[in-house]
Amino acid sequence: MRRTVDPRLSPEKDFHGPTHTPIARLNMQMATQLDRRMNINALTIAKRMKIDGVTPNRATYNQILRACAQEHLYFEGRAVLQDMISMGMQPDRQSFHHLLSVSR
Repeated sequence: MRRTVDPRLSPEKDFHGPTHTPIARLNMQMATQLDRRMNINALTIAKRMKIDGVTPNRATYNQILRACAQEHLYFEGRAVLQDMISMGMQPDRQSFHHLLSVSR
């Protein structure tokens, strides 16, 4: 007996998922560098994003704040938070966690 598949349940042929966007790819690269404690490399990726015109998202800002926290860059962390707010992005718990970590 042959089963028919409901067409509403078939996968979209053009779906690439959120990991195939430039911002997602660059955020993943930044996270990898931060996991390796290569914070300067992560900040270099963030700089390259800005030069290439890639608009950061909340995850991007949190990665940058994480790099500032790991390097104890308090004033830079505050500047990143201000930039995040000026871009219309609402900081989340993770953002404030990194900002608190940078001041320790």
